[in-house]
This record gives sequence, C-alpha cells and structure tokens, in this order.
Amino acid sequence: MNLYDFIVLFSSGVAVLMALSLLMRPLKFRNAVVSILLFLAGYMQFFAYLFESRMIFDLPHLLFTQVPVGYSLGPLFSLYVQSIVHDTRKMQMRDWLHFVPVGVLLLILIPAITLPADEKVRMMREFLQGEYPSYRYISAAIIGSYVVYIVVSIRRMQIRRRGNWAHRRIIVMAFLMLSFLLLGIIKLFGILTLSDLLMRVNNLLTAVAILMLFLSVQRYPFLFQYGVLPSERKASRSHLERVDLKNVQKNLLMLMEDEKFYCDEDLTLSRLSDALEITPHQLSALLNEHYNMNFNSFVNGYRIAESRKLLVDEPGRSTLSIAYAVGFNSYTTFYSSFKRATGLSPAHYRRTNLGRGQRS
Repeated sequence: MNLYDFIVLFSSGVAVLMALSLLMRPLKFRNAVVSILLFLAGYMQFFAYLFESRMIFDLPHLLFTQVPVGYSLGPLFSLYVQSIVHDTRKMQMRDWLHFVPVGVLLLILIPAITLPADEKVRMMREFLQGEYPSYRYISAAIIGSYVVYIVVSIRRMQIRRRGNWAHRRIIVMAFLMLSFLLLGIIKLFGILTLSDLLMRVNNLLTAVAILMLFLSVQRYPFLFQYGVLPSERKASRSHLERVDLKNVQKNLLMLMEDEKFYCDEDLTLSRLSDALEITPHQLSALLNEHYNMNFNSFVNGYRIAESRKLLVDEPGRSTLSIAYAVGFNSYTTFYSSFKRATGLSPAHYRRTNLGRGQRS
C-alpha cells in the first residue's frame, strides 16, 4: 500500500468513525443527520478509491450502490444547513420529499444491484469501454442535483447576518462539509470522463477535507452539533452588548447538561468562556444578569444536582468518589457546598432518600 492509498482509505475510515461517535452521544436530529451524512461520505470515498484503482472488480457486489448513496448527500447536507440556520430539530413532510428520488433510484437499480458478481464485472468492463450511456445520464443528473443543493445551501447561510459569536467557526465546518458535495461533482465528472487522474486528485482533496473537518469537530464539538446562525443580534448594555444572548445561553446549557463540563475539576471561568467563544467578562456578566449567580455558584449547582442523583442511584459508591466524579477537587468543599444547598450531609441525604425509595 502506497501513501496515496493510505491517505484515501484512512480518510474514509475517519469519516465512518466520526459518524459512529455521533451516535454514541444523545440522539438528536442534527446528530442523526450528520452521522448518516458522514457515513455515506466515507462510503463514497471508499467506492471512488475502488473504482479508480479498479479494485471494484474484486468487490463487484458494491457496484451501483454508489448511485442512491451519492444522491443522498445533497438532501442530507441541506438538512444540516437547515439545522444551523433555523435550529431545525425534526424533519417536516417537505424534507422527506427530497429523498423521493433516492427511493426511485433504488427501485430502478434493484435489478442491477442484485445481478450476479460475474455479470457486474462484465458490465463494468463494458462501461470502461464506453458502453451504458444511461449510467452516464444518471451520473449527470446527480451532478445537477449537487449544484442545486449547493446553491440553495450557500444562499441559506448567506442570508444570516455576520457578527454572531460562533459565526466563523460554524461557517468553516459547514463549508468543509459543503466541500464533500463540490468534490463529489469532480468525482462524478471523473467517472463520466473516465479520467483516473481527475479521480485521484479528487480523492486526495476529499481526504484533506475529511481530516480538516475531523480536527475542527475536535476543537469545537458543541458548535458542530448545536451551533446556529441567528438572523439578528440582541443588544444589551454592559459586556453583553456584542453577544448573541439567545445562542450563548443555548450553548451554555448544552455544554453543562449534555457535555457535563462541570465534571472537570479544573473548569474555570476562563476555560468555559473559551469554549463558548466569549470573554470571561461577558460570561461573568451573563451569569450575574440572567442567572443571578456567580461562576462558582452556577457550576456547583450542576455538581450538587449530579451528586444528589449519584448518591441515590449508586448506593455502594463512596461519597468521596462521587465528590470527585462531579468535579469537586476536595471533599471538604463538596461537603460544605452540599449541606448548604440541601440542608443535609451527603450521607444523611443518601440514607433519607434511599429509605423513602425516592430518586432525586
């Protein structure tokens, strides 16, 4: 295996692993859409490698599956853009209509997909010699659909005003995913023209796009999954004047409730504000003005709530272990914070709630 083979196959695997990692998180609309999109993008990268290297002759059963898969990328990306522009959380009837052509293609291609392997090998050899123009027409139709979805998606992102605190980072990740479609056009054009050079260049560019997306997701996972592009910025006085309050609050709750940032005992005002892409002064003002709390009270509130749950759900676990698990760096701090919040010691709280058979 040479370097080119390794890079292309590695990027395909990265896309699939990213898809699987999203399914391990709380299953939300965007997670599901992006997971399917990444999985299919990884599959298309793998299939393009097989086609360009002619290894498709060793795996002929995969022939024709790339057609409905390739078409699905456009509607799926459109759903992703819709989720970051309109904060969409479920599919509407009109969204399902975009996938009707996928079903039609599957019905048309079922006879071809189910052909014996030797028959598919024969058809592939004839296709490489210029036969089966209808397949080229289908590929051209997919290219046309790509163009439409790209134009519509770019338009949706452009109608949002710039200046959102997370705008640039969300746009970068969205356009990295958009590059899958742009490169898909080149990929299909390479198939239409049977240009191995064009397909090799495309495969490498797609690999770079996948790896860049992977790095971006590692740096800003919550933006990738939860960030939105609002149409307006709400003004306020003080440090919050340039902050989109609605979306900062939304992402703050996502970080605390879904990502459980409070479990990090080294969490500071500065680190949390960095994760939210706002300044420490802005985060402090947000907590004071909208939650009537300082940073420590806000974070410890989540830690106490989690510890109350663990004390009842895991009766065999020591209170010291629970204190560290929820983010406290000393048992003394945990004990005093817990008693101040509940009026009971951790041990007393556990005995009381276990005895009542309650879950807190």
